[in-house]
Amino acid sequence: MELSKDIPQEKVNFNKEKSILNDIAQETKEMPGYSSLTEEELMEKVENILLERIKNGEKRAYFQLGLFYHEQVH
Repeated sequence: MELSKDIPQEKVNFNKEKSILNDIAQETKEMPGYSSLTEEELMEKVENILLERIKNGEKRAYFQLGLFYHEQVH
């Protein structure tokens, strides 16, 4: 049996309204003193929260951080 070396690709659209990251951003906004953050400051906080979760051994935080970076580009 011969395997093809080509891997098909599909465009996957992530709906920002239902994004995991929106949940984290909302949690962050609800923290005391964080409600007045700009969008840029909020995104920095979300990134730091995910990096801290990775340091604490949360494996799903790797995926969430990758998704965060993906959404920042698109």
